[in-house]
Amino acid sequence: MPVDLSFQRNLERVQRIISRRQNDSRIVAMANRVAENTRENPGEKPVVLFNASTRLSGLSLNAGFQLLTGWALQLSGVPVVHFVCQRGLSRCVHGTDRDNPYRLPPCDECFRQSRINTTRANVRNL
Repeated sequence: MPVDLSFQRNLERVQRIISRRQNDSRIVAMANRVAENTRENPGEKPVVLFNASTRLSGLSLNAGFQLLTGWALQLSGVPVVHFVCQRGLSRCVHGTDRDNPYRLPPCDECFRQSRINTTRANVRNL
C-alpha cells in the first residue's frame, strides 16, 4: 500500500490529532467537574445509557448527546450507569471492511474514546 507523503495531507493529519487531543482533554475536564458536583438522591432509580455509535474518529454526534444527557442526569441527582462495549457485541459493524467482512473491527479506537467519554463514570462492560 503506497504511503501519501504530501505535506498538506500530513499537516491535516497532525491538525486532526491535535484537535482530537484538545477535545479529549476538554471532555475529561468536564467529566471531572461533573463528578465533583454530583450529589445522588437516595432512592432514585438509575438510568442506563448505552451508545452503539462509532467512536473511531473521535466524538460522534450521538456520543456527544449521550455525554450531555448523562451529565445532566447526574447533576440532577439521578444515578447513571454507562454500558460500554469491550468486544461484547458479537459482530460490531463499526469499521467493517466491506471487502473483507470477517476482518475484526478496530476496537482499540472505540475503547480509547469510550474511556475518555466515561471518565469518573459508573461503567459496566459488555
